[in-house]
Amino acid sequence: MKKSPNHNELLETAEEFRQTAVFNDESMRSLHWEARWWAVMLELIYTGNGDLAWKFCDWFWPVSDQQSISKTYLSDKKKFLTEFKKQLKMSPYWPD
Repeated sequence: MKKSPNHNELLETAEEFRQTAVFNDESMRSLHWEARWWAVMLELIYTGNGDLAWKFCDWFWPVSDQQSISKTYLSDKKKFLTEFKKQLKMSPYWPD
């Protein structure tokens, strides 16, 4: 297992992701961003920092004070994590 990633660097990356992921029009969200999110989370998992991967997702996922927007963000987060976990389960290393 590699050493734990720098906590402050992860928070900075999460903030960058959060700021760039919020769009007025959902159709503007690029798969490029989701690929970047996956890459960081996978790196954390592969280096034995799985718990931190889930926290990282919480840190970068957009939030809103407006209830209607907040519900949409939570729904999108659930979809994102469902797909992410679905892909993880396809790995022969998943049981480890």
